[in-house]
Amino acid sequence: MKTDCFARPIGSAFSVYGRFVSRHPAWFIVVPLVVAAALVSGLQFMKLEIELELLFTPEHGRAKTERSKIQTLFPDVSSENFTGIRLLAKPEIARLMVVAKDGSDLFENGVIEEVKRLDNIVRAISVEEDGLAFSYTDICAQSDDDCVPEPILMLLHDHNIHPRQLQYPVQPILVPNGPAIPVFLGSSLGGVSRSKTGELKAKAWQLFYPLNIDHKASFDWQNEFLQVLSEQTFTHIDVYRFTTHTVELSMNENANRVKPLFVASFGILLIFSIMSCLSDNWVRSKPWLATLGVVSAGLAVGSGFGLLMFFGVPFNDVVGSGALLVLGIGLDDMFVILAAWRHTDVLLPVETRMGIAFKEAGLSISITTLTNVLCLCVGAMSDLRAIRLFCLFSGVAIVFDYLFVLTFFAGCVVLTGRREAAGLHAFTCHKIAPKSRAGHRSAIYRLFCTGGYDDPEKAASSDCSSSATCFFRNVLGGALSPRPVKLALLHVYLIYLGLGLWGVSRIGQGLRMQRLLPDNSYSSVFVDIEGDYFSRYGPAVQVVVNTPLDLWRSTDLDKLTNLLDRFHEPDARRYFYSATEDSWPRIFSDFTTNKTLTASTVAKELDDFLTMPAYRDFRLDVGDLIEGQLTRCRLFVRMRDIDVREPDANAMEKARQIADETTELDVTVFHSSFVLADQFLLIVPSTVLNLGVATAAIFVVSLLLIPHPVCAFWVTLSVASVCAGVTGYMSWWGIDLDGIAMVLLLMCVGFSVDFSAHITYAFVIDDGDTGNQRMRNALGALGMPVVQGALSTILGMVVLSASTSYVFRTFFKVIFLVMVFGAMHGLVFLPVVLSLVGPSKPSPMSSPSSAKVALAPFSGRRTGSRVYSSERPRRSAQRCRRMTSSVVKATPIYDYNGLFGSRSTYVGDRWQRLSAHGRSNGRSNRRTGSHRRADVTGELGNRHVTPGVKMGRHPSQLNIMLSYS
Repeated sequence: MKTDCFARPIGSAFSVYGRFVSRHPAWFIVVPLVVAAALVSGLQFMKLEIELELLFTPEHGRAKTERSKIQTLFPDVSSENFTGIRLLAKPEIARLMVVAKDGSDLFENGVIEEVKRLDNIVRAISVEEDGLAFSYTDICAQSDDDCVPEPILMLLHDHNIHPRQLQYPVQPILVPNGPAIPVFLGSSLGGVSRSKTGELKAKAWQLFYPLNIDHKASFDWQNEFLQVLSEQTFTHIDVYRFTTHTVELSMNENANRVKPLFVASFGILLIFSIMSCLSDNWVRSKPWLATLGVVSAGLAVGSGFGLLMFFGVPFNDVVGSGALLVLGIGLDDMFVILAAWRHTDVLLPVETRMGIAFKEAGLSISITTLTNVLCLCVGAMSDLRAIRLFCLFSGVAIVFDYLFVLTFFAGCVVLTGRREAAGLHAFTCHKIAPKSRAGHRSAIYRLFCTGGYDDPEKAASSDCSSSATCFFRNVLGGALSPRPVKLALLHVYLIYLGLGLWGVSRIGQGLRMQRLLPDNSYSSVFVDIEGDYFSRYGPAVQVVVNTPLDLWRSTDLDKLTNLLDRFHEPDARRYFYSATEDSWPRIFSDFTTNKTLTASTVAKELDDFLTMPAYRDFRLDVGDLIEGQLTRCRLFVRMRDIDVREPDANAMEKARQIADETTELDVTVFHSSFVLADQFLLIVPSTVLNLGVATAAIFVVSLLLIPHPVCAFWVTLSVASVCAGVTGYMSWWGIDLDGIAMVLLLMCVGFSVDFSAHITYAFVIDDGDTGNQRMRNALGALGMPVVQGALSTILGMVVLSASTSYVFRTFFKVIFLVMVFGAMHGLVFLPVVLSLVGPSKPSPMSSPSSAKVALAPFSGRRTGSRVYSSERPRRSAQRCRRMTSSVVKATPIYDYNGLFGSRSTYVGDRWQRLSAHGRSNGRSNRRTGSHRRADVTGELGNRHVTPGVKMGRHPSQLNIMLSYS
């Protein structure tokens, strides 16, 4: 059963369009160039986005919602009274990591003095803003009307505590007439151990320099901080730096480093395209057309990006990688059109060849564009802004590529076709002779300056349109035909699929911050040291209770202490540890142990509690106390064993589970790291959903546009196999499933359709007698375009493999896997499976021993037959009788009108002599252009055929079609 109700009219429309372009090529070249020039000018309005949270965190993630809720309950006052654990937004802060050069203890002689000198250097850094100089003390974050002290230096300077006598992780500071003030050192000292005598040792020392988030000089001061510290050297210590904006600056640095690679990619694609279009026949070679194909793809990218920038759509580094991807897709479209052109008969006029070629290729590139855009539309629904922008820019660029291929490049094909018809050299456009007529010339001349054919009819009826066709049909197809080879390849496929599914089960999730940093950069080394030495004691999680509580009732106060105890139960202890110094309920309970609290007295007791120096910061954690009832409060628990290099969402999920299960209280948990960690929860379900939707959309498109329902099944199955393989082998190649990989997997669905649908449909409608013959014919017709498309996309992205950025290397790795596995399915696995269990060959309309002619209109509708054309007036209708008794190649035909184009494949392996006579049964009308038709009956082997002989507008313009249907 065929479902070509859409494919046939679309193919006919492209045939008409191709002819129209051939009559007006100049317009189709000049107008796109003018439009491109106007749109490319929009690139000057580029707005670059590099903020990590904006681009790579879920826009509607739970953490952002909970942060907004807490911000309402406890407004941020860090610009007035800075306390790190109470921050909701990203702070403006500079950090230094200090390690001993020999990796020894930091408290050895000389190290502390160098750290003090380092501190003085930092505090002396100043920047100018509006003509005023600002040093660190001018723009530092404030606490008690002074800069926030650095904990270790404060203990050494102000309290004369020897570093080896420090208590870790909390050092109490004694104050007169009050409890000791706890100072948390877990984030200041790392790699801590104690000697046999109990003396403290440390391998790393972290210094913090928080800045006023509202001061306009903070950003410039951090940049100056990075610059000054990069120039400092010390005798005993190594110093590594990091600021709030280091990740964004590193991403920008990655983009700047990869820009030269984009130029190299364009050059590689240009060389590959030219080499792909060269042959030893310098008339049929198309180097200039290949160059213009690359230019067409480049204009499409510039036009699409420029249009969006005209409307103020922001740009980011991930989007830049999409430009290379679109270039590869553009070249794939070019190769499809060139393949369709090569499959037309050289005897036909350019206008007719354009109609046939675009009928073959138009639907192909249309479905390619449609499937890619559909996949990008699915990706555009992502909650990650970077991915949405990537899909938007790439999708618009692909649409422009489609338009430029059908206009600008189509016009260039017409000019190239005219050059080819005139027998002009591919480079110089001078008239040249066929190689057979240049025997008296030198070998170099015959190699580089000959082309065309002595006998065009012989060239048109050649069994192989190119050596590539012969290779894929005879060599590759022949190698895949033996049954033992097929069985071996099926075992190879099972191994491939098994390793892929195993890889899927072990793939990592989420985008880690370190992977946004350049390899071996100062920022990357900083994160490595932080992960090595500061993982034991993690950050504090805010636990906010928005339920009114009677603070004077012990039962209500116990609700808060019980909530904290939930974080220290066995199943939560692996993520959190007890840190009573950060939460006030238990301390307040001890403070009021011997006191009787009532609704009228609790306010005074709480005020006395919060005025003590050790507990003054708790004023930021209690809400309004109205008639003994506390409206809201904030508690803290600290995470443990958190490696910044390998973050996960387990601690966050556990904290949220505890909050959700505490039904008697309205509990919200938050830490700034949760904003990025939300993607770990989002990525797997989003990937599964998006791939499912994209695959279903591809199935529907295939069912509607490919005129055979079995094709939709095999295409969808092949797409699923490629996606499973790519996802699994990503894990073996060190790639995690993150937002970047997710959108590339969506592109995998679109690319896989190209590789599988062509081959599947070619096999389904082929009229070969055996599965092997049909497999070989399908490979001969479509093997070369599949390889060219895969190679062009890989070469377009290969330069990214040299990038120092994980993100850019991920683009290359995933696209490489998609191309290799997609081509492997299209050229090996799928043909083998189809030859074994594929659908049976199309049933003939009549008995196997006879066939009836399928007459096609002169507009160029191909039915797999050979068309013989004569345009010179002196060749009259008597040519018909001479040709029908001449040697004609017998070619079983199949209708290619439905799949991505009617890419004709000529089969049959022997020559037969046709003896026939003709009789006219048609009329000719020159005014209306009706065709004169003669039916000729004859016998070819044991089959009866009816060749169709048709007259054009001129009586001497004759076409003969011999076909089976």
